[in-house]
Amino acid sequence: MEQAPIGKVLGLSLIKITNIQQLSFNKKERRCSGTALLSNANKYRITYKFYLDEQNDVMVQAQIHGLFE
Repeated sequence: MEQAPIGKVLGLSLIKITNIQQLSFNKKERRCSGTALLSNANKYRITYKFYLDEQNDVMVQAQIHGLFE
């Protein structure tokens, strides 16, 4: 997370994810949501997915909701 935009721009890191729910999945992708605890001691809704790229490497894409509200 330190190299992700949230770490580089905001100086925050992800401590843990709780309340994880699987939203959808198939052979190439799995989408989930949960509650992210960040290093600022606040909790935010997070959605993320694991997917295979063109070289079949596992990638992760995450979005933390509510940081700027």
